[in-house]
Amino acid sequence: MADVVRTRVLLETWAVREAARQPEKGQLDAARILLDSMDRTDTVAEFLRLDAEFHVTLSRAAGNGVVAAIMTALRGAIHGYVLAAAPGDWPPMARRLRRQHRNVLAAVEAGDGDRAARLVARHIDGFYRTTRL
Repeated sequence: MADVVRTRVLLETWAVREAARQPEKGQLDAARILLDSMDRTDTVAEFLRLDAEFHVTLSRAAGNGVVAAIMTALRGAIHGYVLAAAPGDWPPMARRLRRQHRNVLAAVEAGDGDRAARLVARHIDGFYRTTRL
């Protein structure tokens, strides 16, 4: 899983920087809808499915088909490891992840790619470090 996490950080930091420069507008709208759906779900599995789709959608917003395809291919692995690692005390973790997702998206929308990259790297690494199997 460490290799998947490092690959995600590499791809997603690049993607949010690119998306902040010239985002695929429809993808940012889709990302916002996914976050709203995460706010309404009570199940861990559904939240994490939406979470993985959010990350893929942000990658698509960069406008690079190869990066989007790689992230789409990784979606199953991402969902699998985060589901297996989800803590028993889920509500506090879900609140933290929601806040982090919103902050990443806000930085992309504000055109601050460097901030978005720092936030997404911290988000991915932080979840992995705190929940490592």
